[in-house]
Amino acid sequence: MNPDKKQTIVEEIERWRRSRLLPEQYCDFLLNLYREEDSGQPRSMREAAQAGIRQSRGRHWLLIFGSIGLFCLIGFHFNSFPPALQMAVLAVLVLILYTAGFRYRDRKPLLSSLLLGGGAVSLLAGGVYFLQKAHAPDWAVIAFLAACSFLWMLTGLLAGRGLFHFCGWVGLALLYGWFLEKSFPDLDMAGLEMSWLPVCLVLAWLGWLFHFRSKEIGSVLLLVGFLLWFMPEAHGLAATEVPKDWLQLAFFAKLVLAGIGLFALRKKWTEWVA
Repeated sequence: MNPDKKQTIVEEIERWRRSRLLPEQYCDFLLNLYREEDSGQPRSMREAAQAGIRQSRGRHWLLIFGSIGLFCLIGFHFNSFPPALQMAVLAVLVLILYTAGFRYRDRKPLLSSLLLGGGAVSLLAGGVYFLQKAHAPDWAVIAFLAACSFLWMLTGLLAGRGLFHFCGWVGLALLYGWFLEKSFPDLDMAGLEMSWLPVCLVLAWLGWLFHFRSKEIGSVLLLVGFLLWFMPEAHGLAATEVPKDWLQLAFFAKLVLAGIGLFALRKKWTEWVA
């Protein structure tokens, strides 16, 4: 279509919208057709957001601000609720967030990730709050944190969100580090390496096996294995009396080895994580 003619049509549609000769939704639809046809590309995120706001209905705004008001009201009076009601409110909130997150996992990935993340954080924070309030023993808190880590891993696998899968493994790694600190507080350099490197190698091997069936799972396992490669030094710096000079030397030696290995195998691991 001639650009001048197309511009005339666009201006006419704008006039129809301003004068309310046609519904705004219909005018926006026509404008989008002509703009996308003219540019050959879809609208920008900003234009899409503007169109979505213009096309939204009153009940959407009522639902959004009503939900915000309800959450704020519950938050203001949460401490005055009986413990059973507090746990029920937390359970309902987590259930709503997880259900909505899984519902939108294909249509709106970003919103889905935010909802699932909100559910995960709410469950973690709320659970720790109730356990501390009940003066629960350490083993109960650790068991709850382990359950949360497994739930994050399961969420990542079912929803196709590698970040949640990765966070679950990181949570388990931190709990494993806590176990080592409590059980073996006097680990030396060799003990640190023997405590972490076998786990690192097993996860890297599993990542290599899984990449044939699922590149996403394999990539997460390889990334976790790479992270655990440096955990002996991090553990030593944070919780042992091993000389820091030795730990720093070991860290940089491992960094060099990791760089050489990644460079030498770059054609393989880039295919695994692609």
